[in-house]
Amino acid sequence: MSKHRPSRLNINEIQDSLENVRENWEQVNSSLLAKRELLTQEIIENLLAGYSYVDFLIENQIDIFDDTSKMLDLNHIVLCWEDRSQWINSNNHIIETRKSFELWIDEILAWHEKKKRKKKSIYKIAAWVYAMWVSQPQLFIEWNHRTWSLIASYLLVSQWRPPFVLTKENAKAFFDPSTLLKSSHKAKFVDRRYYIKKYRKALAEFLEDNLDKKFRIKDK
Repeated sequence: MSKHRPSRLNINEIQDSLENVRENWEQVNSSLLAKRELLTQEIIENLLAGYSYVDFLIENQIDIFDDTSKMLDLNHIVLCWEDRSQWINSNNHIIETRKSFELWIDEILAWHEKKKRKKKSIYKIAAWVYAMWVSQPQLFIEWNHRTWSLIASYLLVSQWRPPFVLTKENAKAFFDPSTLLKSSHKAKFVDRRYYIKKYRKALAEFLEDNLDKKFRIKDK
């Protein structure tokens, strides 16, 4: 990460956007290819805690691709917020999540390092990470797309872009490819060479077109 601090996250604006999605959730959900679970206030609070943790990581110049335990932290936060007592109560789930994570993270790390050296766009890098994250077998047992939204925000803000934040307007364009990616298998040749590649390209374009500067705070 650069020694100069990138623009950081505007948590208040992020909260307003997520609250707006929650208030319009019935309309949003009815438009999706596959219906999603209710967007509750608890889910929003967990996500906000995750965005705040991303802000902390960037402020302290912590590279989560060097210290992957921070990726696990983000998944635990969207599961049960910052209440460590809940983390203890979810201990078996966390152990199984770590086993799943350790099986697949090395490939993502190797690819990320390769593309970073080649100076690929941060939109393409974030999209590829997501495609490998969400396709089968998924990196985490649960909450893969929520955790990725935080990982993507970390990547984007680290490169002076706005974070990715769900809005009422971009929800369908984000969730529908996610549904199709979830049914693709990264170990199957056709899925990996065609479907995952197709959705990855679409997601990179989606990110480039759907980031909003109001969700970041620039350095003075």
